[in-house]
Amino acid sequence: MMTWFVGKGGCVMVGSGSWWGRLGVLVGSVALQAACGETENSGSQGAGGTTSAGGSGTSGGAGSAGAPGDNLPAGCEMLAEKHPDPNCIDYARCEQVKTENEPRAFYLFIADTATDEAGNDVALREQEIAERVDCLERWLEQLGLEPDVHGLDDIVVDATFEEVEPVLGTAVLSAYSVACVDHDCDYCFDHDEKACAADAFCLEYRGQPLDETLECVGEVAFAGCLGHDAYCAQAPSYARDAAGQCWWFSSYCYDLPHLPLDETCGESFTDPPPACL
Repeated sequence: MMTWFVGKGGCVMVGSGSWWGRLGVLVGSVALQAACGETENSGSQGAGGTTSAGGSGTSGGAGSAGAPGDNLPAGCEMLAEKHPDPNCIDYARCEQVKTENEPRAFYLFIADTATDEAGNDVALREQEIAERVDCLERWLEQLGLEPDVHGLDDIVVDATFEEVEPVLGTAVLSAYSVACVDHDCDYCFDHDEKACAADAFCLEYRGQPLDETLECVGEVAFAGCLGHDAYCAQAPSYARDAAGQCWWFSSYCYDLPHLPLDETCGESFTDPPPACL
């Protein structure tokens, strides 16, 4: 099954068995139609100057990570090999953490291949991957961190970039990703539109304000700010904000506390409602 993930760089479709699925930041394939520019009425655009929802789904290298340290756990010499181009899946978030001192959740994915003396990639046995996971776990513990091993080939650790940087450069990792600790990005709720657009861990949520007298909708506008891993569903919905203004959303995100669903403000409207002239 393919799944949409929306980032500030645009929409990305990935398989359900990919790294993103293990991150827990994916939503179903019906989730973010509005954010991916598939609405019928809202004129939505992808996030990052954007409509409904956008973290930073663009893949790519995150620049230079620190070289593996000298004080490696016993029997873990493989950790000393440096990756020529550390791959961060969430480029914008990976860049942001370099300039802040906030703890974030780092998802470290262990490579299932290694390079032999001839420069060829060789598939690792399950036992060899497990040894690398164990070594990486012990190394993180030596750095004073508390890693959490997830399955066979990935580790999650809460840390600042400075704390985890020495590990990010090892060739034992195939890639890494960054998210809010415990997927708790609720601080985004307090961002205005400008701050939301500037924070790679937040996404802008847009809808169309309803004119209940004329029974039509206005231009697409900023309705609130969500965490990058908010859950949204492809379900045209009506909501009312704290000021009493009704909104129409072609795809509703459930995590905004100040925009609860309210079908009463749209009960007399056609769906989708007509645009105000």
